[in-house]
Amino acid sequence: MTPPTTIADVIQAAIVMEQTGMDFYQALAGASDDPKVRKLCAELALQEANHRRRFETLLRQNCPACRPDPQGMTDLSVKAKEYIQPGPVAVKEVAIGGNLVDALNMAMQMEQHAISFYRQIAGTLTELAQDIQPIIEEETRHLQVLRSLRQ
Repeated sequence: MTPPTTIADVIQAAIVMEQTGMDFYQALAGASDDPKVRKLCAELALQEANHRRRFETLLRQNCPACRPDPQGMTDLSVKAKEYIQPGPVAVKEVAIGGNLVDALNMAMQMEQHAISFYRQIAGTLTELAQDIQPIIEEETRHLQVLRSLRQ
């Protein structure tokens, strides 16, 4: 599968990633019996929602005629499953499956994939680098928090 090639496709792929992350953290928060995990996941879900909004703003700024396309988002979700991260269905299954270690491992994998993808975007599409760098830093903090929680 070839990755997205236009700025709009790249940003829409990022929107899909952030939505999937938000859904994952919301599902994990709802499935966990641990108040600490529920609180952390609720916070991470909010941060992923903020990232999604920031990418939607970038989409409007860099492609004024573009709007998030529901069919395109579905297509990108399928692509994301194949080359960026686990797909939304797999993510939700793990989040509600009850195994916290598996869920944390998947969360860390998702965060690491997002960091790598966003670094590629920042390095390739330098006009987006300044906007994406704060998101990379936040995703890196998410990864660190998840690692410490898993231990």
